[in-house]
Amino acid sequence: MTKLLDLDKLETTTEYAITLKGVKHQMKAISVGDYINLNKLQDGFEGASIVEQVETALKMIMIAFPSVTEEIGRELNFDLMSAIVNFIMTDSASSDESEAKPAKEGEASGN
Repeated sequence: MTKLLDLDKLETTTEYAITLKGVKHQMKAISVGDYINLNKLQDGFEGASIVEQVETALKMIMIAFPSVTEEIGRELNFDLMSAIVNFIMTDSASSDESEAKPAKEGEASGN
């Protein structure tokens, strides 16, 4: 008998979100490609100019929170940007809150 892991019935979710100017931005479940890109971006911080670091931080935010556009990101002050990047790289990345859960019948995961 063949064992089958039906990945179409698994839903990957994350419970992380940020609220910015009254709008909730849900963190997406990070794909393998996103994880690699985020870590490459983080590795590029050392030795980069301050402008490159800020641009990198903005890219990291837009990967993790797709509803945060570049325009929204450029309106952030440095404290908010730093808090969001820290949230992405430490709090959410080190947690096991992102789990695969069975999807409800007929429901698409959106990821």
